[in-house]
Amino acid sequence: MTMRSTFFGLSTLLRGLVAQQNALDTVNHNIANANTEGYSRQRVEMAPTQPFSPVSTLRPHIPGQVGTGVEVVAIRRIRDRFIDDQYRKQSQTEEFWKTIASGLQQVESLLAEPGDHGIGVLVNRLFKAWQEVADNPSSQSARVLLREQAQDLASGLNHIDHNLRELRHDVDLQIALRVPELNDIAQQIASLNAEIMLVLNVGDTPNDLQDQRDLLLDQLNKLGDFESRLMPDGSVGVFWNGRSLVVGDRADTIIANPFPDRSPVSDAIQISGNTALAVAQGGPSNVTVSGLPVDPRAGTYKFNYTGGAASTTGVLTVSLVPSGGAEESLGSFTVTAGETRTDLIPGVTVTIGTTLNPGIDTANAIGGREGIEQPIANITRLQWTRPHGDRFIEPTDGELGALVRLRDTLIPGTIQDLDKLASALVTTVNRYHKTGIGLDGSSNRNFFNPDRTTAGTIIVDAGVLADHRAIAAAGAAAFGTVTATDHTTVNVTLAGLPEDGRTGTYFFQYSPPATGQTQGTLAAFFEPVGAAREKVGELSVTHSTTSPTIISTLVPGASITLRANPENGTDQAAVTAGLSTATGTSVGAGNNRMALTIATLAASREAPLGNATFEDYYAGFLAQMGVDVRQAERQSDNQGILTQHLDRRRESISGVSIDEEATRLIQFQRAYQAAARGITVMDQILDTIINGMGVVGR
Repeated sequence: MTMRSTFFGLSTLLRGLVAQQNALDTVNHNIANANTEGYSRQRVEMAPTQPFSPVSTLRPHIPGQVGTGVEVVAIRRIRDRFIDDQYRKQSQTEEFWKTIASGLQQVESLLAEPGDHGIGVLVNRLFKAWQEVADNPSSQSARVLLREQAQDLASGLNHIDHNLRELRHDVDLQIALRVPELNDIAQQIASLNAEIMLVLNVGDTPNDLQDQRDLLLDQLNKLGDFESRLMPDGSVGVFWNGRSLVVGDRADTIIANPFPDRSPVSDAIQISGNTALAVAQGGPSNVTVSGLPVDPRAGTYKFNYTGGAASTTGVLTVSLVPSGGAEESLGSFTVTAGETRTDLIPGVTVTIGTTLNPGIDTANAIGGREGIEQPIANITRLQWTRPHGDRFIEPTDGELGALVRLRDTLIPGTIQDLDKLASALVTTVNRYHKTGIGLDGSSNRNFFNPDRTTAGTIIVDAGVLADHRAIAAAGAAAFGTVTATDHTTVNVTLAGLPEDGRTGTYFFQYSPPATGQTQGTLAAFFEPVGAAREKVGELSVTHSTTSPTIISTLVPGASITLRANPENGTDQAAVTAGLSTATGTSVGAGNNRMALTIATLAASREAPLGNATFEDYYAGFLAQMGVDVRQAERQSDNQGILTQHLDRRRESISGVSIDEEATRLIQFQRAYQAAARGITVMDQILDTIINGMGVVGR
């Protein structure tokens, strides 16, 4: 029987004491970091040491192997990588919808609906004001009120458009502000990768460093659609848009560069597709331009033409005036009417009109005073700094993806919807207003400025602003054919209608005694608004096929010219019908026909609005906005619930439980105390052996 060393038990207990001390230290570390964000609880992994004695031909003769104690194999953090990946993917989507919902809520609040100053209310007030003018066409106060309502509507659209563009600018600024944060996180991950790889190379476990890195990955994934992968060397690679952002201890840098805003809602004049440009003084009848080059310089393109009066060829000079710079000549070219050229401006197609006129001077630009304007506003585009740095990064998820979508799609879409409403208002009201007559006798006047057809630019025409009498509430006299009951037609021309202040409609009816005869009866009727038709007079008239008959007594103060229709022969089926006796013509500046027509536009269905009325179009626009906001809020809430569920699962795995740690603290404390007690016992045994044995005769 081989006897082991007397100190054998002491070594065994010492190993236990050290192991329990490590376990206690780890528990204390967990408790200390119970509220530290991103911290993962750690566990000490213990294993028995090699027993005595090892298998050998020289092993001592003992009944069996004797344990030698315990050792700490590793201190590991408790983490589930699968749950981490799921959490990061869902948190990306949650941040995306949360940002979208917040942005759309701001857009919705800018519309101020429902409210007394919402666009829907202002549109209704405008058409009600037109109805007031129709009811009182001679009232100047009604016209002043109409002008004020039109100004309120234009100002309301201008204000909302301005606020939407400001919001879009703020969103663009947020994109730029996120870039330094993104780069800082990427650089921290790269630095932690370097430290972690160094610790792993010496055989240690960098638990706290890995926790810090995972927390940074959580933060980074909320910004955009990033993908992270654990590499064999212990580092984490981060990828974005198919390229590596972080590899090992190196991090690429994302830059936010300003580029010209070429979206449909850019503040500058945009050339989208083919745009025909008018000529200020002479020059080609039109020049069609498509595909302006992507030039970061803001400025104005000018086209000047010089040519002979009878010639179909001439010289077209092209120049660019950069903002704040001197005009630069891009060249002079001989052009021919009707041709298409692609060599005037690189990447631009210029089509010359079919009619050429001489005499345009170099002080005037085709397209008006400003010519074709390059975009003056810039937007932030994200790029790489390393090879392929010219490629744009297009985030599709996370906060950056939502900000880009708000800036490039959702807010511009709202602006374009309002532009469509403004354009329909301008073109439709002007179309009718130009055919009417104002109190000042003016005609062919616009109600809205025809060159300002967007929500941001719509204004009341300068003529109407200067004088409310220019509002054309009256319908112009329709000089044309009057059809009698037997379809025999004559031409009646009206001139010098009386200004009796009455609002109503004149009717004319011609009745010949027999088909084909030139002598008959012409009757005039007047129908006041809201009253029965009254007969003004009736005359027996004779008209000739060679000379007109002029009548000045049928309608007092008016001159009526009666002409024969050379085709009013016996074939009545061949006679073309004109105005029937059931219809009439509103005449004079004091009638209400045009005001009434424009007032009824409130209920008319307009093609530019998808065959919807103005009210229905705007109501549909608001309804869709509400649907989009609620959908974004629901998506955000749903993703929030899913993310919280994953976060709770992750917390249940990696989080620190104070109760559990307290239990383990007691467990390891007692084990430590037991090991210490064992050492005390061994100390007493050794003391007895050393000091009490071998003394004879005491």
